[in-house]
Amino acid sequence: MLLLHETGINSGSVAHLNLNFLIPSQQTIYQNFQKIKIQESPSKVAAGRLPRYKDVILTGDLVDSCKPGDEIVSGGPNELVNKVM
Repeated sequence: MLLLHETGINSGSVAHLNLNFLIPSQQTIYQNFQKIKIQESPSKVAAGRLPRYKDVILTGDLVDSCKPGDEIVSGGPNELVNKVM
């Protein structure tokens, strides 16, 4: 639930808004996540080409499961999500 209250307008045409957020703590679910980029191994890319990459969002047990420079194998279904960051 987001409440938006306008507190006033000064002599210019700029409105000053006061945002009050009410977060229902009983209905809120917090989830740990991590955003990483995976890219092709540079050794497998043709000379003169840049490696392709994808942004990936890790959730649950996968958070902090890899470090920069690790080689990983990804498989399984992919889920397209709206940009959250």
